[in-house]
Amino acid sequence: ALTRRGRQVVGVDLDPGSPALAALRAERGLVVAGDGRLRDTLLRARLHRATNLVVLCGDDQVTTEVVATARRLLAQRAGTGPVRCVGLLSDSALWTLLAIQQLRHVQPNDMQLDFLNGLDVGAQALVRRHAPVGDAGGPPAIVMTGWNPGATRVLLALVRDSGFRHTEGRPLTLAMVGVPDDELESFRRRHPEVDHLVKLTPAASVREAVPPGGAVVMYVCEDSDAAAIDRILECRGVLASDSQIVVVQKRRTALGNVLGRPAGRGDGPAVATFGLLDEACRPEVLMGGTTELLAQALHRMYLEGRAADGAPDDDDPAVRPWEDLPESLRNS
Repeated sequence: ALTRRGRQVVGVDLDPGSPALAALRAERGLVVAGDGRLRDTLLRARLHRATNLVVLCGDDQVTTEVVATARRLLAQRAGTGPVRCVGLLSDSALWTLLAIQQLRHVQPNDMQLDFLNGLDVGAQALVRRHAPVGDAGGPPAIVMTGWNPGATRVLLALVRDSGFRHTEGRPLTLAMVGVPDDELESFRRRHPEVDHLVKLTPAASVREAVPPGGAVVMYVCEDSDAAAIDRILECRGVLASDSQIVVVQKRRTALGNVLGRPAGRGDGPAVATFGLLDEACRPEVLMGGTTELLAQALHRMYLEGRAADGAPDDDDPAVRPWEDLPESLRNS
């Protein structure tokens, strides 16, 4: 995406035969085979001439080691402006700790450092794009299937969204299909706000989870395409045609092109697919870091305030979804 926007990209990978390096070569990017934790590798990649460093190693320890090496190297660079560095982390708790640490301390002149968690960022985008809103604007019935790291982040994003969207006395109800009781209890202990904002109800099957009548929003968070297809087939005879199924994948596969079905066709519920890491790795999201997330949260609060005040939206260009805002307003 960056090369197609005219940016020069240098990819670094430990494996010379990496498919990622081959893909970057095809996009006319530059490649360096080597260990990014080593000073010489980053020098060969011309880090000293970069404006941005994005670290996506898939291993949190390796990611932080690359960042540490880059920081030492950039400290020796003559004043040509700071490098904007974002590290993508897998551990949500580590991300929270490091993000708070970076926000609370003055950044050095050589590097502006930030961290993101891909699944968290993707889950927040998922809830914005496929918001659980019923026909009358109130909370619909929601069903989730599957239990994996992506599913836990989607569940937490739904919980947080309900704090913005739904009033007291009408809590969002989430039926959790096939989730072990001990896993759900562990999730509640780690996130005590959950039971204040939503009502979690375990269910053994989709049929048991779906209430009679009315639309349902269903998030399918299975580990494989085959399991997701089985769930969709299970739902066809259970969900009303005005319901929606969102297939949540870590990375969007070809399954999405086959399964996608818009609403209103009269042959079953609408089906959409969503890749969590695909969303997190969009340049404007990934390179924005936590600052981008804070800006989105502030915008969400602004929209909620406008709606509560009943103010007309005709003359306010900021009253629109974050993705539709002009760049100038997102920066502001």
